Amino acid sequence: MNLLFFTQLFHPYIYGGGEYLLLLITKELVKRGHNVHVVVQKLQGSEPFEEFNGIKIHRVGTEIESHGMLSPSIRHNLAYLLASLRKGREIILQGKKNGNPIDIIHSNTYVPVISGHICSKLYGIPHVVTFHDVYQASDKKFWKDYTIKQNPDAAFYTSTISKILEDMIMKFNVKAFHTVSETSKMDLISCGVKKEKIHVIPNAIDSNHYNDSQLEMSVGENNHEPSIVFVGRLISYKNLETVIRAFQKVIQEVPNARLIIIGDGQYRSTLVKEASPLGKNVVFTGRISDPEKIKMIKSSSFMVFPSLVEGFGISIIEGFACKKAVLVSDLKPMSDIVTDGQTGYVIPSIDINKWADAITKLLIDKNKQKEMGENAYQEFLSNYEITKNVSRIESLYKDIRK
Repeated sequence: MNLLFFTQLFHPYIYGGGEYLLLLITKELVKRGHNVHVVVQKLQGSEPFEEFNGIKIHRVGTEIESHGMLSPSIRHNLAYLLASLRKGREIILQGKKNGNPIDIIHSNTYVPVISGHICSKLYGIPHVVTFHDVYQASDKKFWKDYTIKQNPDAAFYTSTISKILEDMIMKFNVKAFHTVSETSKMDLISCGVKKEKIHVIPNAIDSNHYNDSQLEMSVGENNHEPSIVFVGRLISYKNLETVIRAFQKVIQEVPNARLIIIGDGQYRSTLVKEASPLGKNVVFTGRISDPEKIKMIKSSSFMVFPSLVEGFGISIIEGFACKKAVLVSDLKPMSDIVTDGQTGYVIPSIDINKWADAITKLLIDKNKQKEMGENAYQEFLSNYEITKNVSRIESLYKDIRK
């Protein structure tokens, strides 16, 4: 099949789970013989076109700098919208001319969906829209608090426009909505999307990527130093303040314990200030390479993922793939992915004392760490391998082309 994707963040600018998953999906689709184009936001220092692992990456719009989140400005998003629409039409017309017409358009929320939708309507191509999160359903105050908590640099109108955009996209008459968990499916239904149009295909990753022999060399390097790892975009709803505050209690029992925070985002300065009394017990790595990230996960004791709003949480299954237990908030879908006491612990989201108790308990009990890690790895192999994910996506594409 000839496939056209629209998304804003993509290789090599991987800040969060959504763009990481799309990279894995497109790589696997190319391996299976599909022709893949991806139209993305042009970021500072990037080339207008690149072919990476067979994926044809087209970068368009105003060149912007990113620190973990895209610019919320209307000007930048409108520039991407118009430029991606032009590029999408160019790719479609070129494909027709060459006898390789685009079979499916697949777009990631939010602005890219508009480009995909217009191209779909203009040329009669089936359109799939991916929703990782439905923010207004998961957190009733999310958009209201957006410019206060999520992105204080955003203009005052950003939250209103974002909510309107989220509402509008859910009303689009597309062939299919793809989402990553039953929780997100129910969120979409609660916002008026017809359930027969929603297809749940969970996040997945490539097990080979986590079993590389060179990466295995690092395991055990830091076994003398108990550490826990968080991986993700540094934004307020990831709820890292709770874990940082809990860590003040943890180091009273385990003085050499470290909290390693991998990632970047607008909320970093707030978190650094929160963690400053803990000194070297909390480490902010910023953005690091994928091999470095995997080495840090593998040499850690376990992972934490305290998010308050999430469509899935791909970092959880990264931990599973590295044979690590993951401690998560008691909110769906995280509490569906992690089995309490088996593959990690499910903890009340903002209860500092319970986070501190669970972290301390597991840091001390290395046998439990190992047992949970093995359970987590078996869960990963059963449900979250990328090949299974892409097979289901291929089936979805074939069904909507009929």
